[in-house]
Amino acid sequence: MIIFSLAYLLATICVNVLFGLILKAQKKTILMSIPVTVIGLPVCLLGLLFAFREPIQRGDILQNTALGPLLNLVAPPPDLYHPLCTIDLEPGKTEYTLDFSHKYLGNHALMVSSPKPSREERPDYSDIAVTLSVSDGEKALLNIGPERAGQFWGRTDYGALLARYKVPGDLPVSRSLVGTVNISGDLDRFLERRGNTTLKIQKFSDQ
Repeated sequence: MIIFSLAYLLATICVNVLFGLILKAQKKTILMSIPVTVIGLPVCLLGLLFAFREPIQRGDILQNTALGPLLNLVAPPPDLYHPLCTIDLEPGKTEYTLDFSHKYLGNHALMVSSPKPSREERPDYSDIAVTLSVSDGEKALLNIGPERAGQFWGRTDYGALLARYKVPGDLPVSRSLVGTVNISGDLDRFLERRGNTTLKIQKFSDQ
């Protein structure tokens, strides 16, 4: 609400100044002042957005608007795409617990990440299926069934988005959460092909 209050105050001042000019100034001065006000107001509003961009991106203010994800695209924080939690997959182990808290608004995903393949040209994730259940320690907040949400290629690794969700639409921001991941399928064969593989929750693009 702070940014709206400041924007409202700024707009009120601009309107009063313009009204005063209309009453007191000559026609030429009025005509010059109108475009200055029309251009200046959006510039001031943009300045306020960037001044408050970090609390907007974190959801401290204006949480239920599109401004946070938009600012993530325009001016991404340096740690925007850092994993919120990671855990290595182990042969024979099919259930994993992840403790995490969202720092920024927007799209997030449960991902699996492996070193770049030496033999396969395209990644294949048909060996396994994953379900994700998230709670705040007291009540269930989200359950996502198996899905193939997309793949990614990095400089040194590649992987897949196994479950996608939005913050704060599906899960809250700045709250301690517990995720339970269950893996079905031939995990041992999957790890044989992939090698060292990491399960992680991470922000991804808001485009």
